[in-house]
Amino acid sequence: MQAGMLEVIRLMESKFTVAGFAHPEVKVSTFLANSMLCNMALTLNMPELKPMRK
Repeated sequence: MQAGMLEVIRLMESKFTVAGFAHPEVKVSTFLANSMLCNMALTLNMPELKPMRK
C-alpha cells in the first residue's frame, strides 16, 4: 500500500477515535469501501451500485 494511503487511513482512524466510535478501524474500512463503490458506480453510470443509507 502506498505511503499516502496509509497516512489517510491513520488520520481517519484517529478522527473516528477522537469522535468516540467503537472499533474505529472498522469504520475506516467501511468508509473507504463505500467511497470506492460510489466512485465505481459514478464511473460506470450505475447508481444502483451506490450504498444505500439505513
